[in-house]
Amino acid sequence: MSGHPLDAARLKVDRALKDLHAAQAELSHWAESEPYHITVDPDPPTGWHSVRVHIPQPPPANAAAGIGEAAVKLRSALNYVVLQLRKLHPSPIPKKLADGRTPLRAQFPIFRSETEFEGTGRRMIHGVPAQWQAEIKSLQPYDERGNPLPNHPLAIVNRLSNVDKHTDLLPHLYPIPSDEPLHVLFKLPPGIEITEFRANRGALEDDTEVYAFRTNAVGDYTQVLVELDVAFHVAFGEAELGLERLGDLVSEIGAVVRHFEPAFA
Repeated sequence: MSGHPLDAARLKVDRALKDLHAAQAELSHWAESEPYHITVDPDPPTGWHSVRVHIPQPPPANAAAGIGEAAVKLRSALNYVVLQLRKLHPSPIPKKLADGRTPLRAQFPIFRSETEFEGTGRRMIHGVPAQWQAEIKSLQPYDERGNPLPNHPLAIVNRLSNVDKHTDLLPHLYPIPSDEPLHVLFKLPPGIEITEFRANRGALEDDTEVYAFRTNAVGDYTQVLVELDVAFHVAFGEAELGLERLGDLVSEIGAVVRHFEPAFA
């Protein structure tokens, strides 16, 4: 008894989730060792204080393998959808299309603009029924005005799978921005105010400044500040791509696969 045409795509999504769980286990084990700590380095003559993170044990590189594998599997799941859609009306692929262009290898096109989709994406889905070509186009990561949507799940999968092919997708510690006002976040003594402030939103290495601020009165308030619990999370490639967002991404790509189930009803 033959299975459903989308079984291979579904399997890829399921295996991507297992890869994500493996990466999560690696990071959980790392976090249990309390691998980083915060210090506050004051400069009393100027009033500046530098809040720094020390990471003697960086996030495990092994976690990157799981994330990279998950991204590639999600991309493959989308490609399997196109391959199966082509089989609905099988016919030989011509060497040249009607407009004279050469067909491209079948894959799920992901483009940031309609111009790119029509120029290259159509050549990837030659042979897919027109109705489902239209559905593929409707899922592209750009809005009705043609503006790219970098946080769209297809755009994220495309970036992650390309990053994994060309560079190390290593995990990094990132600060979690606080919504608290500065006087609440830093809890300075009465009468002391912050007059200048800067924050680092990028990937953090060992002995990296996370925050720095200057007060209106010269002094050393280190003992007040070291009690703060500055929040961090581990992300892959981009600050927003932590494990929670990646878990959502697996679900979103699974939903894209299911979107095409009516084609095979």
